[in-house]
Amino acid sequence: MNLRNILSVYQVAFGIVGIGMLAFLVLPQILSASASITSDTQGNFLFALGVYAFALVFYVLAILAGVLLWRKHRAGKTLSIVLEIIQIPVFIVAGIQYYFSLGLSLNVYMALINANAVFRLQFFPGPQASFSIGESTGFLLGLNVSAVLLLILFLRLKDDSTVLQ
Repeated sequence: MNLRNILSVYQVAFGIVGIGMLAFLVLPQILSASASITSDTQGNFLFALGVYAFALVFYVLAILAGVLLWRKHRAGKTLSIVLEIIQIPVFIVAGIQYYFSLGLSLNVYMALINANAVFRLQFFPGPQASFSIGESTGFLLGLNVSAVLLLILFLRLKDDSTVLQ
């Protein structure tokens, strides 16, 4: 199995795992929260639903990218590169938290804890998705090293692909 096929299997497998996690862990929470929506909480609920939809689209696109990559379509490589770029930043700044990961992720970050800069390395073995506004406090800035390494691999893939037809 060549590098292109290994990367495509990785994307399809973790895309499926991500959709499964959304379906079995997140969707039940959203459905139970929908039963108690008031005019005060409607905005928060719609925001959460939007984040869920973005994560779902992200994982579906990962599967599509993997399939296209396996079939050597140029769109597979391009979509894979875009998806890796989305996964690189990890941050909590001014109440905004952002983090998306398709699969294995190794995060290197600097956080301010009690006015002290703390540097950390953190490994996650599966899909992760987090985006919030106004709920996170503190400061954290980092990157997903795994996404950077995968981006380099995707950029170095031989362009022996065909145009999507």
